[in-house]
Amino acid sequence: MLNKLQKKIRRANRVRFKLSKSKRMRITVYRSNKNFSVQIIDQNGVSRFGLSTSDKRFREIRGGMKYITVDQVERFADFFKEVCPKEYKGEHVVFDRGGYIYSGKVRSFAENVRGFFNF
Repeated sequence: MLNKLQKKIRRANRVRFKLSKSKRMRITVYRSNKNFSVQIIDQNGVSRFGLSTSDKRFREIRGGMKYITVDQVERFADFFKEVCPKEYKGEHVVFDRGGYIYSGKVRSFAENVRGFFNF
């Protein structure tokens, strides 16, 4: 029987296999109770840009809260759009939810950055 971690890895691999057919860059998210991380990864699997809520610049915006909420993820998405290099603006990308369900924090981030990138 598969445990919880093995099921998550299997879901993530299934999502990435479907996305690998596309020759676009992908935005990958990782979430935990305390932090939320985002990376822009090219077709070769090389990380081009990454940002996390544990970044010093975002900690001031975060307001000293211990856990990350959906509202803070929306603020983080705005911060991500500001800090992200302008060469990626309007870039055709795919959204890699990484095995997470498309709701809550993941959905909030994706919908907020949808105008910056072309999904």
